[in-house]
Amino acid sequence: MNLKQWMAFILLAVIWGSSYLWIKIAVGEMGPFTLVAFRLLFGAIFLLAIVLIRRPEFPKQKSIWASMAFVGLVNSAIPFVLISWGEIYIDSAMASILIGAVPLFTLFIAHWTLKDDRMTIAKILGLIIGFVGIIVLMSESLTGGSSQNSLWGQLAMLAAAASYAIGITFTRRRLSDVSHSVQALVSVIFADTFIWVATIGLESPIQLPEAPIVWWAVLILGFLGTGLAYRLFFYLIQSAGATKASMVTYVAPVVGVILGVAFLNEALTWQLILGTILVVGAVLVVNRSVSKKKFETKIRNTVKEIFMDKINIAEKFSQFDTHWDPKLLGELNGQHVKIVKLKGEFVWHQHEHEDELFLVVKGTLLVKFRDKDVELNEGEMLIIPKGVEHLPIAKDEVHLLMFEPVGTVNTGNVTTDERMVVELEQI
Repeated sequence: MNLKQWMAFILLAVIWGSSYLWIKIAVGEMGPFTLVAFRLLFGAIFLLAIVLIRRPEFPKQKSIWASMAFVGLVNSAIPFVLISWGEIYIDSAMASILIGAVPLFTLFIAHWTLKDDRMTIAKILGLIIGFVGIIVLMSESLTGGSSQNSLWGQLAMLAAAASYAIGITFTRRRLSDVSHSVQALVSVIFADTFIWVATIGLESPIQLPEAPIVWWAVLILGFLGTGLAYRLFFYLIQSAGATKASMVTYVAPVVGVILGVAFLNEALTWQLILGTILVVGAVLVVNRSVSKKKFETKIRNTVKEIFMDKINIAEKFSQFDTHWDPKLLGELNGQHVKIVKLKGEFVWHQHEHEDELFLVVKGTLLVKFRDKDVELNEGEMLIIPKGVEHLPIAKDEVHLLMFEPVGTVNTGNVTTDERMVVELEQI
């Protein structure tokens, strides 16, 4: 991940790690459905303000809106209620660690649903270590050393983790072309609608809290734990990938345990310590698999250079589904050979020091310049000189082969666009 992605990752871990503290405070005076209803309401207000400022384009296809409604259900409504209900019976530290199982579920689901996020031996090892960690955390309840309600609270956390994993992989697969701000706002609005209906039906009459600290907890959960957090989360899913984005729930337990023990006087048991080490340690194994993959890629590319192995471009295109996310095929004479799938409208930009070569492999690409438009069909190429402002538009999906100097960023002089890619993935 690049610096921007790491900053988003760390901030999100701190926000979500502290959320379990605020949830524990709030469920003392509010029902779980009421808490989630207000949390999502405040989150929607925050996200609406972002959308009004940034004014991103909303999708027109009904299928995309249906997909965002589904994401709202599995990525907000269901897990939020399960977490809030579960924390009635278990400590906030335990809750934060069990939610750390999200990457374990994500690794498994992503392997079967995403072409660019397959299982590896190291990832399987990480799954095993993380699973053992969860068993250690739940051992007291499983052996009868805790109440039956505590066991149900822990199972609720694992169910919430599985629901999050479904939402993460589904978002990566179906909503890669939708603005992160739009994804977050619309899914939260749908989720809040579902929850208010359930709240009226299940927790009437609605009991509002009296303690000011509870309202502060709900506001923080709404504005930061939902609004800002989801804006960061959807950004990470699309820019860093489903598995890497889900890893934030491995870091969040560290924050959750520290806050729970420090401010809520929760017990620091040996199961909590060992389980935390195992669950957090699993992320190190999985992250090591990324480094191993890069190492294997370098070795494989070296062998290809020696034996001049051919590259099947069509096969390479089949390995990813994202749009405006260039992949690196190779390098020659200081030039990167890239492929990218395009769909929709990009951003007006220019490359001050680099010329670009576009070769359309599939589809029709419209390149707008300030003084004319150029349409490229399959097999046609265009060289764009440095310093020339242009806007690529693909009405339908386009497969594009590009030659650009090493270090060229896809958004050129525009550094605020969400689709900017600094670190290229080699395939």
